[in-house]
Amino acid sequence: MRKPREYDDIPGTYVFDFERSHRGYYLNMFGMSLLKPENREAFLADEEDYLKKFPMTEEQRQTVLDRDWLG
Repeated sequence: MRKPREYDDIPGTYVFDFERSHRGYYLNMFGMSLLKPENREAFLADEEDYLKKFPMTEEQRQTVLDRDWLG
C-alpha cells in the first residue's frame, strides 16, 4: 500500500497518476481490443470467457459485466 498523497482527496476528481494508470492497464487493453469487429463479436458471444484474456481484478471484471462505467 502506498503513502497517501496530498491530491488523494480532491472532491469529485479522479487524479490520473502512475498508480491509477498501472491499475487500469488491462481494463484499457480490453477496451482497445473492442476496436476490432471480431473482438466485439467474441465479447458479445461470451462476455465472461472473453474477459479471461485480460488479467483484470475481479472488481474490474464485474464492473464491465455490470456496465458500471464509473466503477
